[in-house]
Amino acid sequence: MSKQPTVWDHDAHLALLQALIAEAPPTNAEWDRVVERVAQKGYHYTASAAM
Repeated sequence: MSKQPTVWDHDAHLALLQALIAEAPPTNAEWDRVVERVAQKGYHYTASAAM
């Protein structure tokens, strides 16, 4: 079976993000920085809501 190049759409980004969180969950301090970063883009939620 030949591998096709990944199409970087919403589903591909979500799958990668979910795998990273499952394999290397951020520390509380890292979650705080993530929440702060996305708040700058207009998204407001808590770290516990992201899990």
